[in-house]
Amino acid sequence: MTSLEHLGEFDVTEPASWNAYSQPLKVYLKANGISDAGKQRAVFFSICGANTFQPAALFITPLSPNKKSFDEVVYILKNHFSPKLSEVYQQFQFHHRNQELNESITTCLTP
Repeated sequence: MTSLEHLGEFDVTEPASWNAYSQPLKVYLKANGISDAGKQRAVFFSICGANTFQPAALFITPLSPNKKSFDEVVYILKNHFSPKLSEVYQQFQFHHRNQELNESITTCLTP
């Protein structure tokens, strides 16, 4: 098997980029002919970097990271790095308005 270009570690300082990392990861595995779930997980853990492996291992505890499937690990990390935003909090942020110090209530409440 010829190995294609190395994918690289996930940059945990940019957690919002998890989806941009996980999709090419799946393409990388497919392009390298890695279809076995155990091998996929092993390749992922070997290239993702310690800063990505540690949260995965933490969230899988008390099980070993090798006890979860590749898809389960990707799902766990997706929920950690790109969690679904609370709808209630988003509505609060949308409707939230702070009245400025010298602003009248009429000015504050009218768009």
